[in-house]
Amino acid sequence: MKKILLASLLLTSIVQAKDVGDTKEIIAKYIKAWQPTKMELNNGNLVINFNQNRITNDIYMSILKTGICTSVYLDEQKWSNVKTISIVNKTGSQGFVFDGNYETCAEAGTFQGMGGKFFLLGKTRGI
Repeated sequence: MKKILLASLLLTSIVQAKDVGDTKEIIAKYIKAWQPTKMELNNGNLVINFNQNRITNDIYMSILKTGICTSVYLDEQKWSNVKTISIVNKTGSQGFVFDGNYETCAEAGTFQGMGGKFFLLGKTRGI
């Protein structure tokens, strides 16, 4: 009985580790142009560092809207296990947090014109 329980716990952790790896790989593919220096996903919080002294509003929106959220429409795989996405400078001391996930990005794509940008900004807070 203990062996079955241990085996199922081990299998669950392996599957979760694969999901985390897949999520990071999918997103990394779409933000490659901005040259992220580090990406960590812990407890649903994805933190992405960029080699910038300061992450401006324009840099943040470009990475989020054109990079991360675009993956929802261009990639066949769905990324998961994400509750928030932090886009931060090289020291991690400044940037923005997007309180959203795959579904939030998909919803942003349903808006016309600037509506998607305003929707994403409404789910954003500064660090």
